[in-house]
Amino acid sequence: MGAMASAGARATASAAQGSHNAQDVSFAQGMIPHHRQAVAMAGLAPSRANSQQVKDLAAKIKQAQDPEINTMSGWLKGWGENVPDAGMSGMESMPGMDHSSMSGMNHSSMAGMMSDDDMDKLKDLSGTPSTRRSCR
Repeated sequence: MGAMASAGARATASAAQGSHNAQDVSFAQGMIPHHRQAVAMAGLAPSRANSQQVKDLAAKIKQAQDPEINTMSGWLKGWGENVPDAGMSGMESMPGMDHSSMSGMNHSSMAGMMSDDDMDKLKDLSGTPSTRRSCR
């Protein structure tokens, strides 16, 4: 954990020294929820997946995504910008986007994101393919 904290501190320091624009902020604020959801999904694999390949890939995803979340959070902090809250889904955590035209849409309508409903269904899945319920 010390390495991650150290990486986050370096990211904050270097972000404060560099220049950034609105697109940089939007990228980091949009990617953090995507990465957090990937980590949450990967966290389900050890207790639910039968395939060792899936379990190994899930572990690699978690190892890759956590440091990237820390890096992007460090950039945002260094730039004096908001870091999306951990409990927020992708849509709420993207400031500057006009969500008024998106009323009634679920979070999965944003590319790469599952809805809270779909995540809840995924958490409830277990068993072999023949006994497993579908997410949809």
